[in-house]
Amino acid sequence: MAINLVKINSLLSKHIPEQRIYLRSDKTARYVRLSPVIQTVAGTTFALSFCWVVVATVMLAVQAISAKTDTPYLGAWLMQKFTQNGQWEYFRVALALGNAHRMC
Repeated sequence: MAINLVKINSLLSKHIPEQRIYLRSDKTARYVRLSPVIQTVAGTTFALSFCWVVVATVMLAVQAISAKTDTPYLGAWLMQKFTQNGQWEYFRVALALGNAHRMC
């Protein structure tokens, strides 16, 4: 396993150089080495997390927008039920009678 990691690290080092992060305090200075493998894993993790956040946000936005437009209010529900059963004409007459009754 360690040999494979060394090979992968040497192959990646041609494209991704090793980075050092310096941590300074009042009296001392230390550094952390970031090998090409660690940088690749961190970058891939970040990229996948970012893509997941974008996709999840889009899915929630689409769901929220479609919930507002497809609100099952009574008129839409009745129209859907009557059109599914082939009773559109009955529904239209019932609406006309209801409107005429309200006008009186």
